[in-house]
Order: sequence, then structure tokens, then C-alpha cells
Amino acid sequence: MAGLQCSKKLWQTVYDPEPVEEPLPGTVKGMGIEVGIKARLLWPGGVLIDTPHDDYAEAIRRTNALIADSTVPAIFEAALVHDGLLIRVDALERLPDRRWRLNEVKSSTRIKDEHLEELALQTYVIAGNGLELADVHLVFISDKYVRDEEIDCNTLFCREDVSEDIIDLLSEVPERIASMHGVLCSTEAPDIRPSRHCFQPHDCEFWERCTSHKPKDFPYPAYLDRRLR
Repeated sequence: MAGLQCSKKLWQTVYDPEPVEEPLPGTVKGMGIEVGIKARLLWPGGVLIDTPHDDYAEAIRRTNALIADSTVPAIFEAALVHDGLLIRVDALERLPDRRWRLNEVKSSTRIKDEHLEELALQTYVIAGNGLELADVHLVFISDKYVRDEEIDCNTLFCREDVSEDIIDLLSEVPERIASMHGVLCSTEAPDIRPSRHCFQPHDCEFWERCTSHKPKDFPYPAYLDRRLR
């Protein structure tokens, strides 16, 4: 997803990342984690792949074991790899007809283009592992939800079938992955000028690094000036 925003961001994320900090409660990342954990209650009996974040081999092994276990209704953080792309699925749901449902959980209150792009990538990898998907769902927060004493997850979350929305995106995935692999084969980060893409769809964590050599009167677009203020 970093590569879809900027090739330079992709290269730096892999080879020269910013220091990893534990997301604080109340921050965007912190709330996203909390929402993802709460959403697991939508699939009672689901099993979490809770391996260390960098132990990909063990995560993939456990995922394959759970896929083979027909008693497991859903797999949280399922790890699958295809065409050099590793994904972690929020909730890979087993359906009665032996097919699967891909569920991606977002703390947003609406469907965004980048959500569909991410689901297209995940669908490509899942299909590449020989699993048949019945449909693809985006799970997000209902902006009409009113909390009572206890949180009701069934009304807190909306579940939208976006299978039709990602069909056209799927044809672009193999070429995009190949292009990103090409970027990562380079020994240096691509030379890309900071611009509007640095804040779309997310604020880039490398902004200060990429602009540190620019003069103070560098003519940033007015859009960036507003964001910086």
C-alpha cells in the first residue's frame, strides 16, 4: 500500500524505515488497532495468528494448519504469500460451502478508494493460494451507532459486500506488484519530488526526511502549505 502512494515511500519503508513506535491510545493507529480487536467479536470461535510480527514463516505455517482444520470458523491475521507479496487478513471467514469470505476491518465510517485497492491486493494473494472466495466484505464503523451501556458490535459495524467494486482493480494488480519489485531491486531510493501525493491517502512519515534539504522558501503547492499549518 505504501508503494501505491509513492515508490520512494515503498523503498524507504523496506530498506530505511522510520523508528517503530507503539501506537498510543487515542491516535489514529491506536484506534485502528482497537477497532480491529473489537471486530473479532463478529466471528465467535475465530482463531488469532498471534506470532511475532516478523516471524512470517511461522504465521504462514499456522495459517495453513487452520485452513485445513474445518472446525475453525474464521482466522484472524491470516498470513498468506503469493507473487512475492505477503498479506495479513483481518478475518478470513470459512463459509458452509467450503468457500471463504475476505473481511477487511477499517476504523473509517465510509468506504474509501484505498480500501478497495487494498482488498484487490489481498484477493489476488488469496486466489493465488488456491482458496475460492465467495465474496469480499469491508467492515467499518457505522456513523449512526449510539452506544448503550455495553458495546453492541453487530450494530457498531457495517458490513458491505464490495466484491463487484474490486473486479476492475484486480487486472492491474500483477503489473503493479511487478513494478514495485523493480523499485525494490534498486540500490537507491527513487528520486521523487515532494508534492500532493505525500498526503494522499495518508500523511507520509518520510515528509521531513524528503524535504530536509529544501530551502525554507521552497515553493510548495498551496495544498501543502495548508496541511503544514
